[in-house]
Amino acid sequence: MNCLPCPHPPLGTRFLWEIDREILSRMVNSLYSHYDALGFGKLSWAYWHAVCATLHIAIRAVVKRL
Repeated sequence: MNCLPCPHPPLGTRFLWEIDREILSRMVNSLYSHYDALGFGKLSWAYWHAVCATLHIAIRAVVKRL
């Protein structure tokens, strides 16, 4: 698996860090309704996080578990 960290998806319409309630709800509901089709039950979140998260976040997650 080779993926690079990406900027977060736009969650608002006015500025970069805005979180619009309707946009976030639509995104979460879509992920929830397609959970099985996307195969999230088979995905190892710890592996994904270690590969795809930025290095400082991944290190913090590992240290927190120790």
